[in-house]
Amino acid sequence: MKKAVKVLVLVLCLAMAVSVFEYAGVYAKDRTPVTIIKDDYSEIVEGVAGKIIVECYIERLSLAGKTKAIKKINKTIKKLAYKYGIDQVFEYAEDRVADEYPVDDEYNVYHDTVDCDQTYNDGKTVSVRIFRTTNYGGVTNYLYKNGTFDLSTGKSVKITKASGKSLKYIKERLIGNIRADYGEDVTEEAVTYVKSMKESQFNYYINGDGLCVVCFDSYDLAMGPAWQEYIIE
Repeated sequence: MKKAVKVLVLVLCLAMAVSVFEYAGVYAKDRTPVTIIKDDYSEIVEGVAGKIIVECYIERLSLAGKTKAIKKINKTIKKLAYKYGIDQVFEYAEDRVADEYPVDDEYNVYHDTVDCDQTYNDGKTVSVRIFRTTNYGGVTNYLYKNGTFDLSTGKSVKITKASGKSLKYIKERLIGNIRADYGEDVTEEAVTYVKSMKESQFNYYINGDGLCVVCFDSYDLAMGPAWQEYIIE
């Protein structure tokens, strides 16, 4: 890794370069400006084996307002966005360029990016989709750190409250949707995983139609590196 001082300066500079973004899925009458802060850590890592281009950035959403609830939500969103930090991709890149075998130009770009969007805001509840993509010269993996919050308290909203459905109903719908998508390829591990989930384990966001979208990371359902999203209707 580069010196911490240099990284800190880069973060501070980029944090000031923000843009205003409104997610298309939010109802027009309920839209309020939000700020998307994008911290870009991309750089080239070089060593005896050649060079690797590291594309690395983290987006986080900041809601307008100065209430305790808004401040709490913004703090939580930042924590979720920075859950994994940036060290991993650079550690992989530095290890690779230190290897005795030359870097193949076909695999000399490493990715570790976090995108953050506001997907719903009705004035009472706000929901964000935080999506991480990684590829360190091989298979691409996907991870979610979504959040849905009560705008009056700043607290996270449970999926049963957001959807108005029971946990039993949600699980049955998920298993049915997974079976419809994958047919005979559905693993027993996937079914067992969903059945055993506690409410706190559901990773979801609310879409522009006000429906909960349950998300699964790569390998959660034991069916490869792809990600899955299922709408609860």
